[in-house]
Amino acid sequence: MHNRRDFFRQFIGQFLILNDEVKGKQNIPLNRLHELPNNIVERIVPVFFTNEDWHKEGNCIRFQKQQKELKLNAIEAAIFELFNKPFSIKKMAAIITQRHNMPYNKAFEMVSSLFFNLAKLRVCHPNESLDIAKLLSSK
Repeated sequence: MHNRRDFFRQFIGQFLILNDEVKGKQNIPLNRLHELPNNIVERIVPVFFTNEDWHKEGNCIRFQKQQKELKLNAIEAAIFELFNKPFSIKKMAAIITQRHNMPYNKAFEMVSSLFFNLAKLRVCHPNESLDIAKLLSSK
């Protein structure tokens, strides 16, 4: 976390997820986010977990407890920096498309792929809870 605004944004996101769980809503597990359809993935706004067990050094994310690291290429590092902004995955893909002169589909694939990997590693999560029942009924 880099400032108070980030802290409160993350805190509220985690509180809403916990609140939903208490109410009995079943949220989609982080390791299954990749199963969501693209129209839902596009709307996700990634936020970082508040309990940071990792730190970023250059283009590498190092995990303290697991003693492993994730190396990012230049575009992935740029995407990672966008995760600090309140942008949807769709907006991030549009920014990457423009900055790196690549097709939107490729940029979307890169942004969503990095998000899914970081979610599995508990680095980030969607800012809103994703209710499985609601998602299934909207298909």
